[in-house]
Amino acid sequence: MTATAGGGRRVRLGAFAVVFDDEGRLLVCHRRDLDVWDLPGGGVEAGEAPWDAVVREVAEETGLEVRVDGLTGVYRKPAELVLVFACGVTGGALRLTEETDAHDWRAVHALPANMSPNHRQRVHDAVAYAAAARSAAAGAAVAPALRVQPDHQTGRASAR
Repeated sequence: MTATAGGGRRVRLGAFAVVFDDEGRLLVCHRRDLDVWDLPGGGVEAGEAPWDAVVREVAEETGLEVRVDGLTGVYRKPAELVLVFACGVTGGALRLTEETDAHDWRAVHALPANMSPNHRQRVHDAVAYAAAARSAAAGAAVAPALRVQPDHQTGRASAR
């Protein structure tokens, strides 16, 4: 999904998932088009809610069915706004897809060396969010991470 921001710029909306298994390992996906490991996720389609998009994207890229447990971060890149959600597996089975040629469950301290730096930051923010949520007083709100991230294809960060 794209929207027009101030100044007439088009901004894409993305939704990505941080999915942990019962052993605390993170699901990562290897892209077919690049030698990069990423979180499952992608673009939000027109008229689609971001939380519905992340469920759809995880299913498309992994074969897993997930539920959204919460928002862990909001990230602004030069032409993209990305929402990252903590998700739990409810069904399905891992399978290779048109977009991914491998999946792996990794400990957070053992993420692949060729994982996107932005996705690596999002993982660490999600872990920090989960720790804060566990230690917060009952009923206390925990805010998700809010960050500006560089566009690693150009190396430029947003001006704001």
